[in-house]
Amino acid sequence: MADIFTDDNKPSRLSVHLKVAETIKTSFPTVFERTAQELAEEELDKRTKGFALLARIFNQIMSELNKMKPDVPAIYDEAGAEIRTAGFSKAKLDEKAKLVDKLKKAERAVKKAEESNDFSDVYNWNNSNAQKHKSDGKTEGQSGGTDSG
Repeated sequence: MADIFTDDNKPSRLSVHLKVAETIKTSFPTVFERTAQELAEEELDKRTKGFALLARIFNQIMSELNKMKPDVPAIYDEAGAEIRTAGFSKAKLDEKAKLVDKLKKAERAVKKAEESNDFSDVYNWNNSNAQKHKSDGKTEGQSGGTDSG
């Protein structure tokens, strides 16, 4: 059996050390490919985290909208007939409109990311909304930075 751990200059024997040296000597294409894959994975992870944060905040805003109830009570006449139904005050309508606007901006950010592979609006939307909306009981910080492509 050949000794694969030493090199005794016989061509019939395999030297692991020589093979390692040869592999390292010609490793640039492999190193280049692995580096590209690693950097791509880092960017994909950043984008995934940014998109997931947007989705969590989006769902929280939807939940807030769904929980909004009229804050102006209904008015009844002396016979008990309803004269005016319950409704929203101007302040409550403004609050609701702001939430709807945030959702629309999130949808535009997602559309831009999907159509042009540009996640900058996703990150910007997250940065402007993450501190205001908490996820799992803790405030989320910035997710992602500027988009690199």
